[in-house]
Amino acid sequence: MKYLKNKTVIGIIAIVVGLLLCFIVSPLYNRASEAKTKVVRVEKFIEKGSLISKSDVKVVEVGSYNMQDDVLHTEKDVVGKYAVDNMYQDENILKTKLSDEPLSGMEYLEGMNGTYGAISITLQSFAAGLSGKLLPGDIVSVISTSDTTQDTNIMPELQYVRVLASTTQKGKDIKESDSKKNNDDEDNLPLTVTLQVTRKQALALAQIEQLEKAHLELVFRGTNQEANVFLEQQKKIIEEQLQNDSSSNSDTAIQYNNSAEVNTNTEQNVSGKQNAEEKSTTETGQNTIGAGDKNE
Repeated sequence: MKYLKNKTVIGIIAIVVGLLLCFIVSPLYNRASEAKTKVVRVEKFIEKGSLISKSDVKVVEVGSYNMQDDVLHTEKDVVGKYAVDNMYQDENILKTKLSDEPLSGMEYLEGMNGTYGAISITLQSFAAGLSGKLLPGDIVSVISTSDTTQDTNIMPELQYVRVLASTTQKGKDIKESDSKKNNDDEDNLPLTVTLQVTRKQALALAQIEQLEKAHLELVFRGTNQEANVFLEQQKKIIEEQLQNDSSSNSDTAIQYNNSAEVNTNTEQNVSGKQNAEEKSTTETGQNTIGAGDKNE
């Protein structure tokens, strides 16, 4: 402690620490931050499911500081593989975005786990499906119109539904790049839309498909995280419906039981009156017979 109180000693320690920072720590940090490495980047837009060719990518030299661990460094690690997701220009290519096997083209059906299912509805007109501009991941509201009553409404359980795919009459799903093309070929126009639904939503859509007409309103287009906010709201709406249905069924059961009790009491009262009337009639007959005997 006495040495620490000596200003000379403290000054010497400060100088030594400063020298260590200047001549050892700082050079090591600068060397690490200035280190270079080669990475593979996207040269032009690569669509999900596409086979990646040499012309789709480029190798560039960048700083290695804070570089992702799964970034790829050579073309041979990328060329000849399939894109798992859309990749955009100058994006670093990661291992997780590549597949050795071609995609099935219907990955959206592989996520069905029993909580959600998939159902398709027919587009009665070009306008009913947002003029062919619906994309996978869009959130839509299903507007139904009855041919008999001419009523138009949005069922509470169909306010927010996720679009999985738009499909042509030949069974081909329309991709994002296809929707941007000005294609007048009717074979490439959407005929059906596949939606991600719960069982209650599926039943409602099946009824609309058979008895009514459906028109889709685009509610939201954006990231999955933001889209899930709408789906959570829809989930709460359906849960409230189920609770109300359960409460209504309970009330109906109570009313039925009360009605049954009233009917039972009524039957008992009627039966009691009939017994009393029969008894009264019997007594009257007996009295009449007795009076006749006395007169004789």
